[in-house]
Amino acid sequence: MKKPSLILVVLVLVLVACGGKKSADNNVDNKKVTLAPADIFNKDAVSDFIKKVDKQSQQEAKRIFLTGVDQYRNRKQLDSAIVSFKSSICVFPFAKTYYELGNVCMDKNDLKTSIDAYKMAETLEYEPISLVLYNLSCAYSKSENSEQSLKYLQLSIENGYTNLEHIMSDSDLVFVRKDVAFNETVKTSMAGNSSSEEVLFSMYKSHFTQLPMPYKLDEVTSQTIDFNKTISYDYDAFVPGMVNAEFSRDVGDEYFYVGLVHQSEKYVALLFSQAGMWAEKPPVHTYLATYQTDKGKLIDFEKIAGMEYYSDSLRTVVITADLSIEVKYFIQEWEKNPDDYGYDKDNNKTGSNQVAVKNFIIDTNGDIRETKKMLGVLKK
Repeated sequence: MKKPSLILVVLVLVLVACGGKKSADNNVDNKKVTLAPADIFNKDAVSDFIKKVDKQSQQEAKRIFLTGVDQYRNRKQLDSAIVSFKSSICVFPFAKTYYELGNVCMDKNDLKTSIDAYKMAETLEYEPISLVLYNLSCAYSKSENSEQSLKYLQLSIENGYTNLEHIMSDSDLVFVRKDVAFNETVKTSMAGNSSSEEVLFSMYKSHFTQLPMPYKLDEVTSQTIDFNKTISYDYDAFVPGMVNAEFSRDVGDEYFYVGLVHQSEKYVALLFSQAGMWAEKPPVHTYLATYQTDKGKLIDFEKIAGMEYYSDSLRTVVITADLSIEVKYFIQEWEKNPDDYGYDKDNNKTGSNQVAVKNFIIDTNGDIRETKKMLGVLKK
């Protein structure tokens, strides 16, 4: 089944999400509560609003956010992206939306709004925080405020931003590099830091908590996910598929942390999920990925659970402590042809038949190897 256009899916949402007629405190006639545009940089108002908003609004905000990412990163439509990001914030103020708003405003040279957006991203604990702090340093440098630029540059390095080559050549830091305190600030902050690749992978890995063994994802649990555990685009080097061959952002899906399977001196094995935000109830599928322990270079990955589309074969998985992996494949049956009628409340699943089994192991080098031939024929 072909994905519908994300922009078409959320067009109406963008048009109505942030009209400025409602705020968190004047909800009338049971209409959806939204954050007033004037309050998007008000920390207290945002904090109060987050306590009141529901999960349905979060999903709506994600769809509008992804439209903004497509407009900004892929289509280079900066003004449209700003509208989408602000509209998304009014529905639900995610840290990542403020971060991308800060980025696009930097590109537009709207430095005040950029700084306000980055500070909100910092307040809402955007990860990796080092990039928010570094971008604040850049914004203050472009604003010719050396004191604040040096402050945030030091904080960014201390929190893991160690790309010295970029710091010394970034055009956004031209002004602050002229400051007599610049070299000493960088030198002192850099003392004892690892390479930027090691630091970034260490931050990415820190979001994965150890999974209990044996670990199972069945037909039900494979479709559940914590939508608050979004993987940032800044970790795209570690997530196959997040950026396509043309270096464009995949804005039809989002990626989520699941957990740590195993770690050795040679490799780290992690589970992350991918969900299609184009659907009202997005199908979820989960990958097993292995990386070199030091710099995080991808070794291998395999889709082991869930389904990418509802017409896709569904996978369930059991991972045991000895790192053996059993994946079962199921063909699902529906009351109506899902390619014609979709998967809404009027089209219920009527059955699920196992058609195949695959067995894998993770070897000592981190390769994911099949150990048993698949039986049966899978529906593609």
